[in-house]
Amino acid sequence: MAGKRTTRLRTATLPAGTPLHHGTRCIGDFMAPDGPAWFAYTDAAAEDWASWSSVPPPGRRHGPERVLSYETVADLVLVDTRELRQWQALGMALLRDPDPDVGEIAAAVRAAGYNGWLGRAEVMLCDPGAALAPAPASEDVAGPAPGR
Repeated sequence: MAGKRTTRLRTATLPAGTPLHHGTRCIGDFMAPDGPAWFAYTDAAAEDWASWSSVPPPGRRHGPERVLSYETVADLVLVDTRELRQWQALGMALLRDPDPDVGEIAAAVRAAGYNGWLGRAEVMLCDPGAALAPAPASEDVAGPAPGR
C-alpha cells in the first residue's frame, strides 16, 4: 500500500477472511462498491443500512435493497475511530479538520497508507475492490444472484 502511515493514530487490524457485508439499493452487477463504502459485520445490519441511501453514486440507479457479502483478502490496517476524539484526531492529523468530509478523509486515509477506518459497528474501506472478495456462496437479501 502506498503512502506513509501517520504513527500517532491508533490502528486496528482486520484479519484476512473476516466477513463483511454491504447494504445497497444500487442496481447492476458490480463486484464491490467502486469507491469508499461502509461495511457491516452482519448481513442484518447491512440490510438496515441499505434503506439509508438517499442518492445513488454517479452512474448508478436505485433498485431493491440487497446485501452483498464479502471476505477480506488480506489483513487490513484500519484507523480506529470508535470514539469521537479518535475521529477528530484522524481529521486533524490528515486534513487539519476535526470534522472532515467523508470523501476527503477517505482519500487522505488511503494516501496515508491505511485501508480505511473502524467505527463502533462498521468499517469504512477506501478501496473495497482491492480489499475484498465475494464470500463463498453469498446471496443477497432479495435471493440468489442471477445464474445461481
